[in-house]
Amino acid sequence: MHFAVSIEIALKGQLGSYLVTNGKDKALLDDLKRQARCPPNKANIIISQRAGRRYDNLRLAEGSLANHAICNILEVNDDVFNALIDVCSLESKLLFDSRQIAEESVLSGSSGNFRMARFVSEVFLPNGDKFIVRSGNLAFIANKLHLRSSIICQDVEGEIKDLEQKLHRLQGDVEALRRDESRLRRDREELRHQIKQQNDRIDYLSRRHNQKRAGLRSLEEELSDDLQQHTLDTSVLEDEVRGVEEELEGFRCREQELNEILSRSNPDLEGQLHDLEELDAAEKEIAVEMNEYQEEADAIYKRLSEMKVQEMTYQREASTLRDMVVQWEDELATLQEECEEQKHKAQQHCERVSVTHSHEYYGKRLTDIKRQIDHERSRFRGMDLSELKDDMEAKTIKYRSKKTNFDKFRDNLERIRSMLEERKRVWQILRKEIAHRTSMEFNKFMCLNNFAGKLKFRHDDQRLEIAVLHNEKGASRASQVTDMKELSGGERSYTQVSLLLALGESIECPFRVMDEFDVFMDSVNRDMTIQLLVKAAKKDGKKQFIFVTPNDLSTLRRDPMVKIQKMNPPRDRLNAEQD
Repeated sequence: MHFAVSIEIALKGQLGSYLVTNGKDKALLDDLKRQARCPPNKANIIISQRAGRRYDNLRLAEGSLANHAICNILEVNDDVFNALIDVCSLESKLLFDSRQIAEESVLSGSSGNFRMARFVSEVFLPNGDKFIVRSGNLAFIANKLHLRSSIICQDVEGEIKDLEQKLHRLQGDVEALRRDESRLRRDREELRHQIKQQNDRIDYLSRRHNQKRAGLRSLEEELSDDLQQHTLDTSVLEDEVRGVEEELEGFRCREQELNEILSRSNPDLEGQLHDLEELDAAEKEIAVEMNEYQEEADAIYKRLSEMKVQEMTYQREASTLRDMVVQWEDELATLQEECEEQKHKAQQHCERVSVTHSHEYYGKRLTDIKRQIDHERSRFRGMDLSELKDDMEAKTIKYRSKKTNFDKFRDNLERIRSMLEERKRVWQILRKEIAHRTSMEFNKFMCLNNFAGKLKFRHDDQRLEIAVLHNEKGASRASQVTDMKELSGGERSYTQVSLLLALGESIECPFRVMDEFDVFMDSVNRDMTIQLLVKAAKKDGKKQFIFVTPNDLSTLRRDPMVKIQKMNPPRDRLNAEQD
């Protein structure tokens, strides 16, 4: 359809909505949507009463513009026509083949003061573009999303082209992924080699660390031995001091004893004793001062010993640190040489890149690459490059074979599609002729009863519309009857018989059977219908007609081609009459 894309855009996706008549049905469908986990923007639900007839008071544009309204171009079922008018305002949206014609037909005024024609809101072009008027300015909106129709008509050729483009794009992605795979494999081998070198380096440094740790432990043991030796010397001095103090106490006791003996033996010596006591007091004061000086000397000696030990410790630590500095300088020189070597290797592949992230970032990146390598290895079941190359060649051969078969199937499909299109075209012509002939036969049978009839076959909707009109003076299209319930029982039965006879003319079947076709007819219509059936049966003498009726056929004239079989009444009725 020429305007399929623009109509779908104008309807704003309402063609995919569901129509219900009350809120209860809407609640039920909403519950089903929730159970099916349908997205909120899919399967919209519209509440609208189905009146069975279209709106007859549409606000259409004046003159020839009404022919461009979507509601007059698109064939819409009566049940949903009013809903689309209410939701999408189809009567105010027009369709034109070109923008120039549309602007000349719809717009009036100058730039800044543009006005649309009365009852016109939007104008659409076949490719989905549209223009509207906002505050006197013309706004043109281009369609860049919906390029083909997917509901009103389906573009199979376009879909096939899109799939082919997608296939080519996917093939390009496959080639890019293969190149990335080969590059990652090379990087994996290089990283594996570097990891091996780093592991060897780590083992070497671990051994050196263990050796240095053992040397440090031996030095700590020697230091602890020296500290124990100095502590032992101090304890020996303390023992000597205690021994001297004990001897001094003994001398004092001996002096007191001697003083007592002298006082008892020579009382005249009290003055001398008094002098001796003074001398003794002075001696004690001197002894106290000597003790204080001794304690200060001991403290100084102890402090000196501690400082000596600390000095020796610092000397050992300094020598150890000097050795470590020398070792670190050697390691730094080695690492610089390795770094220069790695830098030369890296510069052979690409230029030097400035470092913009921390070492932790690159370490994490290396870990991710290792994980990706492990994932790819597990994906390909640990195959090496040669095995992967063989597998790729086998799959390439298989793909080419499948593609050849696909091309053959597609060519066959195209030929079958063209054949089906041709057959469908011929069949549609034949179907149209059969429908026209059936309508003419129906009109001919209806004219026998002073009626005019017409059959409208809606093949796409699988519906049949019957229109009946009295052959009277002043009868117009407004007086035709399309609802069979408006006819009387006899007229409706006669119409049904006429329809069956008209359909029978187009059916290649040797048997035709009608059962109780005249039950609701009056005597006039019954006689006319029976005569019509007999005449039609005699006209088509190569086919057999069977008519079943419970009414009396005694008024039917005898004819050698007509046979009347009178059946016995049912058993229950026969038994009731005998009783």
